[in-house]
Amino acid sequence: MHELSAIGIFSTLKEDDRDLLASYGEFQPVAEGAVLIEEGQLQPYLYCILSGQLRVVRFNESDAFVIATLFPGESIGEMAIFDLSPASATVQATQFTHVWRIAYEQFMAFVTDNPVTGVQILTSLLITLSRRMKQIDPLTSPGVAQKIE
Repeated sequence: MHELSAIGIFSTLKEDDRDLLASYGEFQPVAEGAVLIEEGQLQPYLYCILSGQLRVVRFNESDAFVIATLFPGESIGEMAIFDLSPASATVQATQFTHVWRIAYEQFMAFVTDNPVTGVQILTSLLITLSRRMKQIDPLTSPGVAQKIE
């Protein structure tokens, strides 16, 4: 699987633009149980799920809580494109998964080289982040997140 489909943040892009963008990043298999992003660690990548499934986990002193489950077409690590700061959660594969990832520097190079397509992607990323922020309030209520046993 070495192509970016017209789904998720790439849904508005033409095939040629998706192919060009793919060349700036890399395709990566992720084994079941492997940690893709670790909470508290610097994380410079935007990831797009091509197949498989990831879960987003937050930890406190004694417990781990599943915050979200992500499926093909969804992305994770969007904040890395805007703010190179430590990851706010751990992301782990719940089954064998294929992702495409692009580092901050490569993404900025793509946007510089392809400003029209870059703006399309940035707009999609901002819409994704806006939707997630709107979902935060209900998720911060006690007992909403699923505790991992």
